[in-house]
Amino acid sequence: MKLLPDQYCLAEHADSWFMRAHAAVAWAGPGAALSGLAALAARRYAPIEVEVIDVVVPKGGHRTGPDWIRVRSLSIPFATTLFAPAMPVSEPELALALAYGTVPAAARASYVHGAVKRGIVSPARLAAVLGSLPRVKYRGELAQRMNRIVAGAESYLEERAMADVLSGPGFEDLVFQHSLRVNGARYRVDALHLPTLTAFEFDGRDHGKPQQRQYDVARDAALATIGIQTVRYTFDDVTKRAKECRDNALAIIAVRSNTT
Repeated sequence: MKLLPDQYCLAEHADSWFMRAHAAVAWAGPGAALSGLAALAARRYAPIEVEVIDVVVPKGGHRTGPDWIRVRSLSIPFATTLFAPAMPVSEPELALALAYGTVPAAARASYVHGAVKRGIVSPARLAAVLGSLPRVKYRGELAQRMNRIVAGAESYLEERAMADVLSGPGFEDLVFQHSLRVNGARYRVDALHLPTLTAFEFDGRDHGKPQQRQYDVARDAALATIGIQTVRYTFDDVTKRAKECRDNALAIIAVRSNTT
């Protein structure tokens, strides 16, 4: 079956993003490389279906193709890696930056956090890429998201908590993602106010499960043996009642400051 001029595949495979990616890169010409969602999928990170194939080309190499291909010419040099069989793929940070604006808004946070947690994307390298690409869609949002990840946010909920709850005067002494060892067990708290030994945890929806709830209770008890009080806020607390959470956290810090 013909996918593009001089690019063919068996009809059974014509709907595969992988086959279309190979065809698109070959069709786009010298110096072209796979990018966007498909480039991340090539690195085995594909939580979102690849419907459009993104290809980057050197400046002046832009071509117009069918609606399932999106070609972008770049004036900056871009690094590539060969994926089998011999398909140039752009670096993951460039791929994510170009893909970000195509991901549904509700999925952007988890998409980025997933790539970082798997070690596919480096926040520092992504910051450098964004600095050289001033015209990326939703660039400011992505840059802000990466800044919060560098500061310790590991999920959308923690991003919101960092921005809307634990921010401003009174929270200067917080340490995010603080690691502890208690009786040989290792724990990590979302945020710890060191002067008062107050831990703030932000519980996603999975914390309502009995097994997770049992673990949380045991963990809070273990931390209490070394003087740490754990305060928990739910997803709805943070996303719908951020001011109340903030006021509550400040009140707890104030009380514990007078008793420690």
